[in-house]
Amino acid sequence: MDRQYDLTPRMMPYLDRHLVFPLLQFLSLKELYAEEDLLQAKYDLLSKTSMVDYTKELYKQIHHIETDPEEFSERRENVLAALEKMQAEAAKVTEVIENPDVINALRQD
Repeated sequence: MDRQYDLTPRMMPYLDRHLVFPLLQFLSLKELYAEEDLLQAKYDLLSKTSMVDYTKELYKQIHHIETDPEEFSERRENVLAALEKMQAEAAKVTEVIENPDVINALRQD
């Protein structure tokens, strides 16, 4: 595949992050673009998501460092706190959905 025929840059502005990420992974495998450029594109794409650990690893690869930047520790704590809060809020619904009696009743319908 030749870079001049790659439509990914034209399509990316119209796609959600969850659709763009696999395209970037595919481009990494095809080696059409410099790895540094693709790492930066992945970082830019995911930096505002809750994928803090992966974003941190991308940051370390881009900047060629081994130590964890402090900014990611705080973001990770915030993401984990939000996750715990959401799990607590959804606990009753999850309990009903996981109830075997409810599952069997739904399967019968």
